Amino acid sequence: MARCQMCGSPIPDKQKICSMCYGDIGYGSDGYAEKWALEQMRIQQEEEEAKKQQEDE
Repeated sequence: MARCQMCGSPIPDKQKICSMCYGDIGYGSDGYAEKWALEQMRIQQEEEEAKKQQEDE
């Protein structure tokens, strides 16, 4: 397995840069940027639900 030339993360052999460093969710097949974006959406949802729950109390 290759490593990203910018950050050193493990990436598929045919890539030179990971999707996070490239700045495009759809770039390559490593999935780093997509996983990060989904995690951020999950965190935001949890924060909104917690805030709504506090307002309802």
